[in-house]
Parts: sequence; structure tokens; C-alpha cells
Amino acid sequence: MNKDTFLHMPSFETKRLKIRPFEKSDFNSYIHWHNHGDIVYYAEGLYNFKSNNQQEFEKFFLQRVPRMYKTKESGIWCIAKKSNNISIGLIEICKFDSYSNTAQIHFCISNKQRCKGYMTEAVKCMLDWCFSIIGLNRIYTFVSDKNIASSKVLLKCGFILEGIMRQSNANKYTKTGDEIKNTKKDSSFIDQKEYRNDCIYAILKKEYKSII
Repeated sequence: MNKDTFLHMPSFETKRLKIRPFEKSDFNSYIHWHNHGDIVYYAEGLYNFKSNNQQEFEKFFLQRVPRMYKTKESGIWCIAKKSNNISIGLIEICKFDSYSNTAQIHFCISNKQRCKGYMTEAVKCMLDWCFSIIGLNRIYTFVSDKNIASSKVLLKCGFILEGIMRQSNANKYTKTGDEIKNTKKDSSFIDQKEYRNDCIYAILKKEYKSII
């Protein structure tokens, strides 16, 4: 794995997108599609804030994220339209493993920008970087089996469904829609949880080369 790549967080451009570090000016658009619920969850790569506090936003994306990148913990990029540089989503590469040359990918996009090929475009760009520049051999992710949108994006990018982990995750609501706030205090919630199956998708470097 090319460790020199982690000295400075890079930016990328595709035909229609800028994939770059988050900036102060992204706060309003991020809050709009994030906190207002205007978002499609393609995977788990979404970062929640306790409030609409811009300082909290800046502390995470402008201070913490660059440090996380340098330590190879995670790289989180803003997905913005080239035409106006407005944030419409994010993409993350994390859990870099220099021994096995693997990493995990997460991504999400504003609901208003779905079905336009933006996420497929962004994922392919990051795959190219991960395989050709960093030197990774395998990239993987976990997606709920009910998340049809993310499955379509991954398959378009060459990922292969490797298996399904049954009831490997659970949301914070019961089957009837009641929020579960503290399972430890009320063990009866355990039987009421709605469990979900997670699909594991992955792509190898040799497989990516065969589709480009």
C-alpha cells in the first residue's frame, strides 16, 4: 500500500462531479440534505451531529477528518456538482489494512440527486484511486438487503455479492415503530427489535481492471 498518499488528502474530478474535502461553505447544503431527511442511505457513511451547529460541523470535517486520513483511519470526501460546487453527498474510504491491502467503502447522496448516475460516477472514481494509486487489492462494504439502490450502484461498479449475514444488524425501532431508547433497562425490547440482513459486497483489483 502506498503510504505516501496519506500525507495530504487529495481531491478528484469526474465528468460531472468534484470529490473533495469538505469546506466551511458546505455547511448549509450538508445540513439541508442531512438533517432535513433529504437523503438516500446507500451505506453507513453518514455522520450525525447533535445540532445544526456550524462549529461542530467544522470541528469534524475540517479538523478531525484530515487527522483521520493521515492515520489511515478514514478518508471522507464531499461529493459536489462541478457546475455549482454545491455538496450533494459524501463518500468514505475507511478501515485501511496495509497487511492485506483492503479497505471499506461507504457513501450516501441527497434524495433529490438520486437516479442520475452521480453515485456510480463517484464510486468508480474512488475505485480507480484505491486500486491504481494506493495499491489496494480488495474493497468491500456491508449493505442492508432492503437497500436496493445501493446494491444497484455496487453491481454497476463491478462489486460481487459474496454473502448474506442473517439478522446481523438491528435498527433502533421495534416492529411496530416504537423507538428503543435503552435495551439494558427494558430487556423486553430485545424480542421486539426489527433485525435486518446485511449483504457483503466486494471487488478485487483484477476484477476492476476487467471492467474498465
